[in-house]
Amino acid sequence: MKKVLTLAALMLAAFSLRAQTVEFVAGKTQRVFIEKTAAAENHTTFAYLEATYNGGAMLKVFHEQKFWETPLFLHGEYQTTFDGNHVALAGLTWSFGLPNGFISFTPQYRYDFGANLHGAQFSNAYLAAWKWVELYGYNHYWYNGAHCFFGEERLHFRLTEHFKMGCILDLTYFGQFGATPYLGIRYDF
Repeated sequence: MKKVLTLAALMLAAFSLRAQTVEFVAGKTQRVFIEKTAAAENHTTFAYLEATYNGGAMLKVFHEQKFWETPLFLHGEYQTTFDGNHVALAGLTWSFGLPNGFISFTPQYRYDFGANLHGAQFSNAYLAAWKWVELYGYNHYWYNGAHCFFGEERLHFRLTEHFKMGCILDLTYFGQFGATPYLGIRYDF
Protein backbone atom coordinates (compact mmCIF):
# COMPACT_ATOMS: atom_id res chain seq x y z
CA MET A 1 0.00 0.00 0.00
CA LYS A 2 2.89 2.36 0.80
CA LYS A 3 4.22 1.94 -2.76
CA VAL A 4 0.85 2.82 -4.28
CA LEU A 5 0.51 5.91 -2.06
CA THR A 6 4.04 7.04 -2.95
CA LEU A 7 3.32 6.66 -6.64
CA ALA A 8 -0.03 8.46 -6.34
CA ALA A 9 1.57 11.37 -4.43
CA LEU A 10 4.28 11.78 -7.05
CA MET A 11 1.83 11.66 -9.94
CA LEU A 12 -0.31 14.29 -8.21
CA ALA A 13 2.79 16.45 -7.69
CA ALA A 14 3.80 15.98 -11.33
CA PHE A 15 0.46 17.22 -12.62
CA SER A 16 0.07 20.04 -10.11
CA LEU A 17 3.59 21.34 -10.83
CA ARG A 18 3.08 20.89 -14.58
CA ALA A 19 6.16 18.69 -14.72
CA GLN A 20 8.00 18.31 -17.98
CA THR A 21 9.25 14.81 -17.26
CA VAL A 22 8.14 11.78 -15.26
CA GLU A 23 10.38 8.70 -15.14
CA PHE A 24 9.94 5.29 -13.53
CA VAL A 25 13.21 3.55 -12.72
CA ALA A 26 13.72 -0.11 -11.79
CA GLY A 27 16.85 -1.86 -10.58
CA LYS A 28 18.37 -2.33 -7.13
CA THR A 29 15.63 0.01 -5.87
CA GLN A 30 12.51 1.24 -7.61
CA ARG A 31 12.00 4.97 -7.85
CA VAL A 32 10.05 7.58 -9.69
CA PHE A 33 11.04 11.15 -10.36
CA ILE A 34 9.58 14.30 -11.80
CA GLU A 35 11.47 17.31 -13.10
CA LYS A 36 10.76 20.74 -14.48
CA THR A 37 13.13 23.14 -16.22
CA ALA A 38 12.55 26.73 -17.21
CA ALA A 39 15.32 28.19 -19.36
CA ALA A 40 16.04 31.31 -21.35
CA GLU A 41 19.19 32.89 -22.72
CA ASN A 42 20.19 34.44 -19.38
CA HIS A 43 18.80 32.03 -16.78
CA THR A 44 17.85 28.45 -15.96
CA THR A 45 15.68 27.16 -13.12
CA PHE A 46 15.52 23.43 -12.45
CA ALA A 47 13.45 21.42 -9.94
CA TYR A 48 13.79 17.67 -9.36
CA LEU A 49 11.77 15.48 -6.99
CA GLU A 50 12.60 11.80 -6.56
CA ALA A 51 10.94 9.17 -4.38
CA THR A 52 11.82 5.53 -3.81
CA TYR A 53 9.14 2.95 -3.17
CA ASN A 54 10.59 2.29 0.29
CA GLY A 55 9.64 5.81 1.37
CA GLY A 56 12.79 7.87 0.77
CA ALA A 57 12.55 11.17 -1.08
CA MET A 58 14.92 13.85 -2.39
CA LEU A 59 14.32 17.39 -3.65
CA LYS A 60 16.82 19.45 -5.62
CA VAL A 61 16.23 23.02 -6.84
CA PHE A 62 18.72 25.32 -8.52
CA HIS A 63 18.74 28.63 -10.34
CA GLU A 64 21.43 30.00 -12.64
CA GLN A 65 21.49 33.62 -13.76
CA LYS A 66 23.85 35.73 -15.86
CA PHE A 67 23.94 39.48 -16.46
CA TRP A 68 26.59 39.51 -19.19
CA GLU A 69 27.38 37.99 -22.60
CA THR A 70 29.90 35.31 -21.55
CA PRO A 71 28.62 31.74 -20.83
CA LEU A 72 29.27 32.24 -17.08
CA PHE A 73 26.27 31.94 -14.74
CA LEU A 74 25.85 32.56 -11.01
CA HIS A 75 24.60 29.28 -9.49
CA GLY A 76 22.54 28.75 -6.31
CA GLU A 77 21.22 25.35 -5.24
CA TYR A 78 19.34 23.64 -2.42
CA GLN A 79 18.99 19.88 -1.81
CA THR A 80 17.13 17.95 0.88
CA THR A 81 16.26 14.34 1.63
CA PHE A 82 13.55 15.46 4.12
CA ASP A 83 15.30 13.63 6.99
CA GLY A 84 17.50 16.43 8.31
CA ASN A 85 20.01 16.26 5.44
CA HIS A 86 19.96 19.71 3.83
CA VAL A 87 22.67 21.07 1.53
CA ALA A 88 23.15 24.59 0.16
CA LEU A 89 25.51 25.29 -2.74
CA ALA A 90 26.70 28.51 -4.37
CA GLY A 91 29.15 28.97 -7.22
CA LEU A 92 29.64 29.67 -10.90
CA THR A 93 28.60 27.62 -13.93
CA TRP A 94 30.38 27.69 -17.26
CA SER A 95 28.00 26.36 -19.90
CA PHE A 96 28.99 25.64 -23.47
CA GLY A 97 26.73 24.73 -26.37
CA LEU A 98 27.64 21.73 -28.49
CA PRO A 99 26.30 20.90 -31.98
CA ASN A 100 23.79 18.45 -30.45
CA GLY A 101 23.62 19.56 -26.82
CA PHE A 102 25.69 21.23 -24.09
CA ILE A 103 28.24 20.67 -21.33
CA SER A 104 28.63 22.66 -18.13
CA PHE A 105 31.13 22.86 -15.27
CA THR A 106 30.25 24.22 -11.82
CA PRO A 107 32.76 24.80 -8.97
CA GLN A 108 30.83 25.54 -5.76
CA TYR A 109 30.96 26.23 -2.06
CA ARG A 110 29.00 23.52 -0.20
CA TYR A 111 27.42 23.61 3.25
CA ASP A 112 25.82 20.47 4.76
CA PHE A 113 23.38 21.68 7.43
CA GLY A 114 22.72 18.33 9.12
CA ALA A 115 26.41 17.58 9.67
CA ASN A 116 27.47 21.26 10.00
CA LEU A 117 30.20 20.71 7.40
CA HIS A 118 31.69 23.25 5.00
CA GLY A 119 33.36 22.11 1.82
CA ALA A 120 33.77 22.42 -1.91
CA GLN A 121 31.94 20.69 -4.74
CA PHE A 122 32.68 20.39 -8.43
CA SER A 123 29.79 19.39 -10.70
CA ASN A 124 29.24 18.93 -14.39
CA ALA A 125 26.21 18.21 -16.54
CA TYR A 126 25.99 17.25 -20.20
CA LEU A 127 23.54 16.40 -22.97
CA ALA A 128 24.09 15.03 -26.46
CA ALA A 129 20.96 14.31 -28.51
CA TRP A 130 20.55 12.82 -31.95
CA LYS A 131 17.40 11.76 -33.83
CA TRP A 132 16.35 8.93 -31.53
CA VAL A 133 19.21 8.67 -29.00
CA GLU A 134 20.04 10.88 -26.00
CA LEU A 135 23.11 10.67 -23.77
CA TYR A 136 23.04 12.87 -20.71
CA GLY A 137 23.83 13.02 -17.05
CA TYR A 138 25.61 14.79 -14.24
CA ASN A 139 28.50 14.19 -11.86
CA HIS A 140 29.20 15.66 -8.41
CA TYR A 141 32.52 15.42 -6.57
CA TRP A 142 32.73 17.05 -3.16
CA TYR A 143 35.03 17.27 -0.18
CA ASN A 144 33.79 18.20 3.28
CA GLY A 145 36.19 16.18 5.38
CA ALA A 146 35.85 13.12 3.14
CA HIS A 147 36.05 12.61 -0.62
CA CYS A 148 32.60 11.80 -2.09
CA PHE A 149 31.27 11.28 -5.59
CA PHE A 150 27.86 10.72 -7.15
CA GLY A 151 27.15 10.55 -10.87
CA GLU A 152 24.13 9.56 -12.89
CA GLU A 153 24.72 8.71 -16.55
CA ARG A 154 21.77 8.06 -18.88
CA LEU A 155 21.33 6.60 -22.34
CA HIS A 156 17.77 6.88 -23.64
CA PHE A 157 16.16 5.80 -26.88
CA ARG A 158 13.17 7.78 -28.16
CA LEU A 159 10.28 5.39 -28.86
CA THR A 160 7.70 8.07 -29.73
CA GLU A 161 7.57 11.85 -29.56
CA HIS A 162 7.08 11.69 -25.77
CA PHE A 163 8.18 8.21 -24.59
CA LYS A 164 11.79 7.18 -24.03
CA MET A 165 13.30 4.02 -22.66
CA GLY A 166 16.86 3.52 -21.56
CA CYS A 167 19.62 2.68 -19.15
CA ILE A 168 20.79 4.62 -16.12
CA LEU A 169 24.09 4.04 -14.36
CA ASP A 170 24.59 5.48 -10.86
CA LEU A 171 28.28 5.83 -9.96
CA THR A 172 29.19 6.44 -6.31
CA TYR A 173 32.17 6.81 -4.04
CA PHE A 174 31.56 7.10 -0.30
CA GLY A 175 34.68 5.36 0.98
CA GLN A 176 34.32 2.65 -1.65
CA PHE A 177 33.34 2.68 -5.31
CA GLY A 178 29.90 1.53 -6.45
CA ALA A 179 28.13 1.24 -9.80
CA THR A 180 24.40 0.46 -9.97
CA PRO A 181 22.56 -0.02 -13.29
CA TYR A 182 18.86 0.73 -13.74
CA LEU A 183 16.25 0.60 -16.48
CA GLY A 184 14.00 3.60 -16.98
CA ILE A 185 10.85 4.55 -18.84
CA ARG A 186 10.54 8.30 -19.34
CA TYR A 187 7.65 10.48 -20.48
CA ASP A 188 8.37 14.06 -21.59
CA PHE A 189 5.31 16.29 -21.71
